[in-house]
Amino acid sequence: MRADSGRILQVFSNLVGNAVKYSPPGSTVGLGADFAGAEVRLTVSDDGPGMSEGDVARAFERGWQGTLGRERGDGAGLGLAIVHSLVERHGGHVVLTSPPGGGTTVSVCLPAVYTSKNTVSPSP
Repeated sequence: MRADSGRILQVFSNLVGNAVKYSPPGSTVGLGADFAGAEVRLTVSDDGPGMSEGDVARAFERGWQGTLGRERGDGAGLGLAIVHSLVERHGGHVVLTSPPGGGTTVSVCLPAVYTSKNTVSPSP
């Protein structure tokens, strides 16, 4: 993939920071990468309390905070909005899933660039 390394570092700093902040002590924050069709998919997942369906629907709104963030008085509600904006500027998109029972996964999907040097083929 082609990307501004500083901006992508900012994306993952925000995502990993959120995952650590909202996960209980001793839990796991997972990082992953794979091909998803013509995209590179980078994921950050946590074992935190998860988000309500309403929180997930509004998660990328600038200045908005989820229920837990409001309760804890955390941040300004800009982290996920910044992530969304930066990823879109790179021609990608963000998918957030938080199934009932806890845990959240954020997938950053960016266009893959293939050259004769690629040794890995994308998944079908």
